[in-house]
Amino acid sequence: MKDFYENREFIRDEYRFAHWDPESGLPAEEVEANVRKFYKENAQMPPVLQRAFAFRYILENARIEVNPHTPFAGKIELGCNYQNQFAGAGYFERLYCERYRDIFSARLPAEWAKRLQATKMGISIPDTDFWHICPDWDRVLGLGIRGLMEEAEACRKDIERRGEADGETEYFFGAVEICYDAVLTLMRRYIAAARAKGCVEYADCMEALTIRPPETLFEAMQLSLFFLEVVEIGRERGRTLGDLDALYLPYYRRDVARGILDEAKTRELFRYYFSKINAGRRYANQPVCIGGERADGTTLVSDLTYLMLETYDELDIYNPKIHVKCDRNTPEKLLRMLAAMIRKGNSSIVLLNDESIMKAYARIGIPPEISYRYLPLGCYEPAIPGYEDARICGGWINLAKGVEFAIHGGYDGMTGELFAFETDREPATFADFLAIVKRHLKSFVDFAMHNILAQETYAYEVNPHPLYSSTLSDCIRNGRDVFRHGMNVRNTSLKVFAVGTAVDSLLAVKKYVYEKRALTLPALSEILKHNWEGHDALRAAILHERAKWGNGIAEADDLACELYGYMASLIIGTPNGYGGVFRMGADSVNFAEVYGKGTGASADGRLNGQPLSKNLRPVNGMERLSVTGLVNSASKLDPSWFADGAPLDILVHPSAVQGEKGLDALVSVIRTYFGNGGVSIQGNVVDAAVLERAAEHPEDYQDLQIRVCGWNEYFVNLSKEVQRDFILRAKENAV
Repeated sequence: MKDFYENREFIRDEYRFAHWDPESGLPAEEVEANVRKFYKENAQMPPVLQRAFAFRYILENARIEVNPHTPFAGKIELGCNYQNQFAGAGYFERLYCERYRDIFSARLPAEWAKRLQATKMGISIPDTDFWHICPDWDRVLGLGIRGLMEEAEACRKDIERRGEADGETEYFFGAVEICYDAVLTLMRRYIAAARAKGCVEYADCMEALTIRPPETLFEAMQLSLFFLEVVEIGRERGRTLGDLDALYLPYYRRDVARGILDEAKTRELFRYYFSKINAGRRYANQPVCIGGERADGTTLVSDLTYLMLETYDELDIYNPKIHVKCDRNTPEKLLRMLAAMIRKGNSSIVLLNDESIMKAYARIGIPPEISYRYLPLGCYEPAIPGYEDARICGGWINLAKGVEFAIHGGYDGMTGELFAFETDREPATFADFLAIVKRHLKSFVDFAMHNILAQETYAYEVNPHPLYSSTLSDCIRNGRDVFRHGMNVRNTSLKVFAVGTAVDSLLAVKKYVYEKRALTLPALSEILKHNWEGHDALRAAILHERAKWGNGIAEADDLACELYGYMASLIIGTPNGYGGVFRMGADSVNFAEVYGKGTGASADGRLNGQPLSKNLRPVNGMERLSVTGLVNSASKLDPSWFADGAPLDILVHPSAVQGEKGLDALVSVIRTYFGNGGVSIQGNVVDAAVLERAAEHPEDYQDLQIRVCGWNEYFVNLSKEVQRDFILRAKENAV
């Protein structure tokens, strides 16, 4: 294997400046045109077969490149733009996004129109969520390509033998066979190109993987990256590469015992592995997982865990991002290593509390002996691979919008439109006002659930995925695509966010309208409609109030618990209409900005269109007691509400975590929060002065990364608005 650091410059931007072999296939524009022509000419073909034939055409005809500077050498041209922070959509993804819009808008015009209105108002954007998938990596690596093909054929024969075959099973298994023939074709194309370039190690590895499961760590890593590549040819994203401790440790141990690998060679493999992922620029970064526990409760953390983390830290990259499953047996050594990485700025890490997540699963009827196998998908959302079709991002619901509607009698503060119903413009008591807020929130939940279920009717027509489905044992045994309800456990998630903005707005209404009687609710409504214009003194007074969410103040914490408890009663366990239930989460990701644009001025002093509070964070500038108050507030929330995750963002000044005592303090925050039932935690250690210099002189801070939502980005690549957001919060947390 060639020295990584001699080759790094040829890997870092290998997708951005790809050298697609013009003799290897057709240009991307021609492939896209032919795929679109195929769909148009075969509109009556069963959707799953449409997908399979188009997939095969792409794998047979798209141009490829074999990069001789990395052992993970192959890649295929899909028409993506790699010039920005994240890779743009490929032509097959663009096609399926258009199908989503065209089919739903044509078949569900009323629901689609309501969805557009809710999007504009910043209420909710319900979705069937084709984006977040998780192949059963145990089966992919355990069976290999041939094994998956053979199992599909055996299940087809078994269904026929039982007399349960029908047209759907015939289409499904036919599509699976077509997909795997295409996968083998692409592998052979890579092999031929690699041999022509003298990339013997890569060619031999891929040759072996065409006939059997992986037997070495290199083969397992190669199959993981290759299968991720082909399973993502479309709208879907493989939102985890699995629990690497559990998946790779047996191969590593065998290779070391046989003398194939030593520590130095293993580190070199992971340098190339992580760098390949980083070069691909997948949207929101590619997740991998470490940690967790076995069925007997012993930790999965091993010497390989530390070796992987040390190698990743050495590279100073933020893609892949690291999901860490934590339990009571998580070694102190691991937590200190992670805390040290976060402290120095390598913060593309989120830690999850197994105990709390298993409590949340128990609430929807999934016991710990199953739920311990969960993996974080996407940013921080738990799902149980191979067991649960979780649809982790069915929609986000904006808590602050419920307060806005209650203030304006049911009307939108910026557009003046009515979304659901009128309500009393001047309720007599704060309790009456809060009841109206809840009525509006219920209307949001009812709308989102109805819209999701209406869309679900057409999910298979819009977006089947036979290759992904073939990795899921339920789908293969049932002879059904995952988007045709092939999984036995089919759950849907709704996320509820902007708790800081909502609680602080409620506190302002309570104090200034109902306690101090400083103004009436209709008067407040007029002030907010005019974006606080002419009322700077009142706005300043409200902004300076002590009682804010995230500071361990009982009045604010009780309101947050009441809001989330109410939403939990509406969402958790509600049947989703196709054999599963709804789950709840509390993350916002970047929708705090997106939904904020449609949310009018709020009673907490926020102006029209400004960002909402993120995840479980306080409103920026309102975190008066730093991490201590935030942990105390968030710990009041019942972890069993959040089967879909509830990330807590912390921001700490470097002076607070200096030296070994500082590292002790950071680890203590994690331990304390998880001990009090916290679900997940992530954050940044930053100095506002450094961020200000980076904003003014970006050329000097090209490698300064920041934890944004469920992913990291380089600070200099953030919008000015988001940069200001982080600078303000960093100043508030200065020690």
